[in-house]
Parts: sequence; C-alpha cells; structure tokens
Amino acid sequence: GLVSMASRQQLLLFALLAPARSASIVPARLTEASTALEPAARLTEPPSEAAVRKFLSRVQPVPSSSRWEVAHPQKQLTLEQVLKADGLSYYSKRLDTEDAKVLAYVVSVSKVLVKLYIGANSIGDAGAAALAEVLKTNRMVKELSLNENSIGDAGAAALGEALRINTVLTTVSLGGNVIGDKGAAAIAEALKTNTVLKELVIGSSIGAAGASALSEALKVNKALKELSLTGSLGDAGAIALAGALRVNVALTALDVRHNSIGTEGGKAIAEALEFNGGAGTRVLELTLMGNSIGDAGIAAIGKVLRPNAITAPHLRAQAGKSSARVAAAWI
Repeated sequence: GLVSMASRQQLLLFALLAPARSASIVPARLTEASTALEPAARLTEPPSEAAVRKFLSRVQPVPSSSRWEVAHPQKQLTLEQVLKADGLSYYSKRLDTEDAKVLAYVVSVSKVLVKLYIGANSIGDAGAAALAEVLKTNRMVKELSLNENSIGDAGAAALGEALRINTVLTTVSLGGNVIGDKGAAAIAEALKTNTVLKELVIGSSIGAAGASALSEALKVNKALKELSLTGSLGDAGAIALAGALRVNVALTALDVRHNSIGTEGGKAIAEALEFNGGAGTRVLELTLMGNSIGDAGIAAIGKVLRPNAITAPHLRAQAGKSSARVAAAWI
C-alpha cells in the first residue's frame, strides 16, 4: 500500500547487490523480494547468484596490453554498473540462455536502459522468449539487437507477441538467425497492429510464404520505415513484396540482398516502385546486392530510380555487359 511499485521492484535490485554470507542467501532474498511485487511485475524465476556471477564474468571488458591499463587495471564490472547503463552492448561474449535471463532481469528493473545489443551470442529461442516476456511491459528500451543468436521460429513468435503489446521499441534487429516462414508470419501479425516500430531486420531462412505474410502486414502498417529481409525469397517472395509496395507509402528503405531473386522478381519490384512513385512513395533506398536479377531486371529497376529519387547501392555493379550502359544512364 504505502510502498510504490517502483520501490518494490528495487527490492530485487537490493537482493542481488547486497553482500551475502553464503551462496544460498541471495537466491532466498530474491525469492522473498519477488513475492512482494504485484503479479504482473514479478519475475517468474529470479536469477541465482551463480547465474549473475557467470554473466558478469562473460561481459567483463577485454583486458588491454597498453602500458596505461597494465599500470591502472580496470575494476571488475558489477551488476550495479550494468543496471545504471543506458546502453548495453555485448557482442560475441558467449552469452547463453541463462545469461539472457539475467539480462531480462536487468531490463525489468532498470529505469534508464534504452539500447540493448547482444549480437553473435547463443541465447536461442528460450533466451529470446525470456527477453520478450519482460519487453511486453517495459517502457524504456527503444532499440533491441539480437543478431546471430540461433533464434528460430519459436523465439520469433515470442518476440512477435511482445511487439503486439510493446509501445516503445522503434528498432528490432534479428538478422543472421534461423527464423523461417512461421517466425516471419508471427512478426508480420504484430506489424499489423504495431504503430511504433520504425526499423526491422529479420532473417535468414525466410522463403516466399514468409515474404507473403510480411507483405500482407505492410499493406496495413503505417509506421515501419526500414525493412531488411534475408533468406530465400526467390521470385515468388519478391513478387509478394512488390504487391505491398504498391500500397504502402510509409517504407523508405528496403533491403532484400542475398535472396535468390531473379529477373521476374526484379521486374515486379521495378513495376511496384514505378506505381508507388505515382502514388507518392517514399522508398528512397533499395538494396538488391547478391541476387541474380539479370540484365532485364536491372534495366527495369534502373529506369525507375532517378525519376523517383531512389538510390540503389551496388546495383550498377550487378549490371551485365548488355545492360550496363542502360543501367548507368539511370543509376
């Protein structure tokens, strides 16, 4: 009654930071403190002291061999310092599911964290789900990057549920994972109602069915500005996305590199951009590198770039000899 929700949540923080006489005391404190929270604010499984120690050992700054740092070694990173940071970036730190659960705790109690980047780790579906659960009610984190974390369809589905509810995340990056059509469909469902997400990176096992689901979402979504999609879309996937481009007027950048898109897919995108241009499109940047759209596809796209003020990085380099002159005239 007299203790605010914020104060109650801090009991969890004190339980972890306060010194304990034995390893069993901290988990006991955490369990006791978590029961003081309202049901919606409780962590289902507070991290153990051992889990916190392992996490901190993995995210310690890499020692430098410089004379200054040898003479003035850095102090060991503490959980208190982690909780005070407004941005956390842990690239390739061997973080696993258990570490992701510690980070989920950090997200749930931090009052300042707005950026969380943990690329090239191994948090998997369970780790993604743990983070997704706290992101449902989090009102601070705006940018989330979980690139290259062995996240599949189950993890994407959990994050999709969070995106249906979350009202602050503006950037979500899930590139280099193993998200397939089902995961893409789950994210797509969230995009149909999400009104705040501006940038989405997702991959890299998405096929035509996933592209079709995302296309349907883009037809109604009015918030997303940048979409990067990798996988095996093929011509069918590109044609599906082209259908969305004819309707969507919010997207400003589309990156579909390395997607096995051929000539027909390239032509479909070109026609959609031309149609969308007449409807007031804001697609200003198109990335197609690593595909095989051929001379005819490149020529078709090249003709719609300049009139619509669209840039297409690397497109000229993909032009075959027969259409290089045509493409160069427009790019």
